[in-house]
Amino acid sequence: MANHKSAEKAHKISVAKNARNSGIKSKVKTFITKAKFSLQSGNAEESVSFFRKAESEIMKAATKGVIKLRCASRKVSRLAKYMKNGALASSHGKQ
Repeated sequence: MANHKSAEKAHKISVAKNARNSGIKSKVKTFITKAKFSLQSGNAEESVSFFRKAESEIMKAATKGVIKLRCASRKVSRLAKYMKNGALASSHGKQ
């Protein structure tokens, strides 16, 4: 445990920030998963809306400092690539 009052306060703040950050990270992961599953289910309109929501949540997390901007850009890029390849695969399967 902390020996000084300032260390106790710093620990209390770090615990609060950790709880906030882990909640935001969890939300980002959930939206990414929903976007991927909606694409696999075959509903194109739903998958596009989930992709937009996921992209928005990822960038919000970057803005709040939960994840770095480069990490956010990489996540969005990979998700967009996944969505594009999935859309191409499903369109080829329908022909």
